[in-house]
Amino acid sequence: MQLEIETKNLLIKKIQSDDFELYRKLYSSPQVMKYISPVPPDEVIKKTFTKCLEPWSVNTKSSLVLTIFVKTCNSKVGILGVTTTDLKKMVAEPGIMLLPEHQSMGVAFEAFKECLKYCFDSIGYKKVQGSPHRENVASIKMIRKLGYQFYKTETLQIFDNCPPLTVDRHYLTKENFASFTK
Repeated sequence: MQLEIETKNLLIKKIQSDDFELYRKLYSSPQVMKYISPVPPDEVIKKTFTKCLEPWSVNTKSSLVLTIFVKTCNSKVGILGVTTTDLKKMVAEPGIMLLPEHQSMGVAFEAFKECLKYCFDSIGYKKVQGSPHRENVASIKMIRKLGYQFYKTETLQIFDNCPPLTVDRHYLTKENFASFTK
């Protein structure tokens, strides 16, 4: 799948085999993983990365994973992932991970906003949901700024052999997104 999204500051592309080191850094970082799960073992990181390289379409069980490249520093700084959660209703769950040194700089907002545009306009999702950890204030602020609305608290199992997480589920419709990004 050829996919490239360009903004003023970012280049966002489908993850490639040479992105493994970035992926490993993200999933090995206790700071990045703080609100997701405990740091998974290396074999889990390798296995999930391999799945990211598989061809993707809206009806696959795998996630579309994209690499975020910041033009000004000429560096890969994070990943975006999009998983279809309800094909019949065209609902997905996008997520983002950034290296700690690139957090709180507006990169997440710019990348996530472009990812949402792509989800709604190019893929055709009708709704997206978000499940930030209840203590992840920065992520909650970001998705609310983009128009997400809270709808329930839920416990999720992210990785096998890791404790479940309590998250606050939020959702965003294509219409709400359009009104927030005029």
